[in-house]
Amino acid sequence: MPQIINSNAFVAIQDDLNILFEQVYKHEKKDRPEITFQVQSFLDNFSESLVSHCRQLFINVREEDVIYYKSKDKRKGAYSLDPFSNYAGALQLMVTLLIADQEDPTKRVFYYEMFIQLMNSCYRKGDMTSATAIWSGLRSHNLENYVDMKQISPESRLLWDECDVALANINNPITTINAHEELRRKLKGVLIPSLNPLIQIQANCKQVYDDRCAEAREKLKEIEPKLREIDQKMHQFLNQLQRDNSVWSQEYYNYMSTIYISQCQFEYLCLLREYDGHLGYPGVAKEFHKDQSAERLVGLLNRCFQENRELGVSPPNEEVIALLAEVEEFNRVYPGDFTLDLYDLVKENCHEVKAKNMGRYTSKIMTGLKQPRGTPGVWPEYEQEPQDVEYIQPAYDGIKLMTELDYTIAAREPNVTVKVPVGRMHCGFFKGIPKEQVVEEEFMLEIQDVQRIDYDLDDFETPLVQTFS
Repeated sequence: MPQIINSNAFVAIQDDLNILFEQVYKHEKKDRPEITFQVQSFLDNFSESLVSHCRQLFINVREEDVIYYKSKDKRKGAYSLDPFSNYAGALQLMVTLLIADQEDPTKRVFYYEMFIQLMNSCYRKGDMTSATAIWSGLRSHNLENYVDMKQISPESRLLWDECDVALANINNPITTINAHEELRRKLKGVLIPSLNPLIQIQANCKQVYDDRCAEAREKLKEIEPKLREIDQKMHQFLNQLQRDNSVWSQEYYNYMSTIYISQCQFEYLCLLREYDGHLGYPGVAKEFHKDQSAERLVGLLNRCFQENRELGVSPPNEEVIALLAEVEEFNRVYPGDFTLDLYDLVKENCHEVKAKNMGRYTSKIMTGLKQPRGTPGVWPEYEQEPQDVEYIQPAYDGIKLMTELDYTIAAREPNVTVKVPVGRMHCGFFKGIPKEQVVEEEFMLEIQDVQRIDYDLDDFETPLVQTFS
């Protein structure tokens, strides 16, 4: 069967893999260190090229395009996320095509094992996007059913089992945030996150946020008229006080400064607590990315973007870029839906599954490979700067009005002080007290004219306070 893709870069990567296959399959014990070094160099160079290219694409993504993601049918113009998504899709397809293109089942096993190792390298270097793309390519189009997995070395099978579980958690929207955070602590390196599950999380969080916004608006329709009614009453009372120049008694002042103000506060608080209790603390932010529903998602993305942007990006590997471009172009110009046709192609080209025993050859080589390490990051010390959050709240003037009212009432406090013996007064409250009930002790009283009290004419014919010689 002719090659699926016969472009330059695609043929070149196949040639490199075929040379390694011949060396690994036929190597002697004395040649093992040299061949192990060649396999190690191939994996290191290839994985580093993928990670570097992926990081460059990732830091070019605008954070708001992820946090406020819109599908292609709901947006206009180019999206900074598109090149990053296209890269992942091209890498996944490249892996599937390179393996499916091998009619020899033994060579197909070797290709599959090399991509397991490449996936592991990207994974341990913190590139979840490239690792996920390779992982998906190895699992797509029933490819596992056409690879003699028994002939893969035990070392690679262990890596496959580990990465399979880890990447399944990374790409599950239910576990993805916890999995990313735990992996960052485990690898102690900078992460390039897998964005597809995070975008699904974004969609779910945004839906929750939109529902809570709608709920808040409905509750506001119920609460705000009651708040405005209290505001109106307080406005009217303030206007009345400004027109009224009468002097208050101590008793009336005490009532207004304690009971009346407290009652207004109580009515406000009951309504506001009803609103807060309905929506929960701290409420609904006016902007989605500041709302508690998006807090963990935004925190993870901010950390990843910041740490990757602080790293220096290596020059791009032109061969890898050319390879991915050829795969994208092939998929673009292919007549029909290549994704569906690939099922038939795999079935036709890979019908022979039984491979020769390669375990004793590859196992020694794979055992000698060194596990890559990620680029150290600063996540443990990273703390996001606190941000001011504005919440959707009822519109009311209560705080301002109660402050003005409090000042106005305080200005009416009685302040005329006269030292008189109790029982010797002829005014106000003490006017009609029998002499036998009078307390003869003297003390200080603050006395002011009582508002709107009807006095007898005789009261105006004698002094307000009588003194006796």
